[in-house]
Amino acid sequence: MIIAILVIFLPLLVLESLFAAAEIALISANYRRLRQRAEEGNRGARMALRLLERPERMVATCLVGANLALIGNTILVTALLIE
Repeated sequence: MIIAILVIFLPLLVLESLFAAAEIALISANYRRLRQRAEEGNRGARMALRLLERPERMVATCLVGANLALIGNTILVTALLIE
């Protein structure tokens, strides 16, 4: 049972950390440097600039994703502790 919970818990934990890292990386990104790299043809910089055009949507998506992963992990740990 514990192995099955860990198999689900660890990917959810990684997913939560990826959402948090994406939020922090995009909010703290240097807009001028992104624009310069996008003009040089950097695909990642173009994508980041497109996400930053609507920062409220990007932040909301990151927060909802992190919260869903957190809720899933909370449910798993609660189920484990109840047993």
